[in-house]
Amino acid sequence: MRFNENIFEILYVYHSIKQAARLIVFSDRDLKELSHLLKSHRLAYAIQDYKVKVELENDKCRYTNRGLLIPLSERHGSFIVYISRHITFAERAKRLERLNNTHFGKILGYPSCCIDFYLAELKREPENHEFSIKSPWELRQYPFVNNQFLRYLDKVILSHFLCSPGCGESEEIGRERFALIERYDPDKAQTLRQELSSLVIYTKNDGLLYTPDYSLSADGVIGYENLKSTEKDTDLSMHFKRNNSIRAKSYCTFEAGGRLFEGGEALVAMFR
Repeated sequence: MRFNENIFEILYVYHSIKQAARLIVFSDRDLKELSHLLKSHRLAYAIQDYKVKVELENDKCRYTNRGLLIPLSERHGSFIVYISRHITFAERAKRLERLNNTHFGKILGYPSCCIDFYLAELKREPENHEFSIKSPWELRQYPFVNNQFLRYLDKVILSHFLCSPGCGESEEIGRERFALIERYDPDKAQTLRQELSSLVIYTKNDGLLYTPDYSLSADGVIGYENLKSTEKDTDLSMHFKRNNSIRAKSYCTFEAGGRLFEGGEALVAMFR
């Protein structure tokens, strides 16, 4: 299972800062281990009546929840598990997900603005769930707790789709949860903060590139080094790695190494 994300969600529920949580569990073995962990901490859980097979288009890293629903009896696919301190809320979350409405987001502790954003995008474009890049953002540094681009790498604090990287309600929730992680494991919290405090270059077809080693000048020049990628190197990722700066006009229009990027081929976000 997504170890950090699921463990953090369990921690939030155990300390009652979330009423319920939704976990994706990848195998029978993981489900067995999760069941033992939850029972040992007196947490209730419910398993959805179907599995989900997550689809990553072209095997590239994308922040998406697109998936194919398949029977629970299928060998492949992931379990959807709802946890709470009370079985009533776990079962309620299970029922509400099928309706995909405001109440489902609220029982999971999501901000109203992010719930509305998600539902609006789902209604407008039901086959495309890459919501993280739908809302334009300013070229500035956003709170590290709101960084969801590294979720693919199991480096994330918040589990919901944010309405924007600068969502204030999400930041407030994220800082509360980060403080809890820090209380339990200061070293892990410090490492997580360093990783999430990154420059992120989101490419349309070549995965993510990111590095915490970056700086932003007053005239919009982003300097960076030690750029990492989530996929095998391509011509595009090597282009960014060979150059150590980006001159940006906006999050979606910038120049790197003499090449102009615009129209969504690559996007830039920064977190601190």
